[in-house]
Amino acid sequence: MSVLGRINDIPVFDTAETAELWGKQYGLKGHHMHTIAGRMGYMAGENHSDTVIAVTGVTLPESLRLAFNFSLPTTTTTTYSTGSSTSSSSGGGGGGY
Repeated sequence: MSVLGRINDIPVFDTAETAELWGKQYGLKGHHMHTIAGRMGYMAGENHSDTVIAVTGVTLPESLRLAFNFSLPTTTTTTYSTGSSTSSSSGGGGGGY
């Protein structure tokens, strides 16, 4: 188990299995991906919004979600990239993380 880095103080792991195992303590299922220092990593939860809410208990107000193009948690997998100028998203959740 190796932590590649942290986003929003949440660990990004080198394997999907480790991320999913870590996420069980917060009731999270699945994983989504981040790129850290050029390496693909895995974070618990099907999307970043679900993970942040589960771990911190904080939900962004609607005005901020809209301003930063965050969607409410969904069951789709969202892929975010860090350290590059491109990102992809299948759930409408922001990019650039």
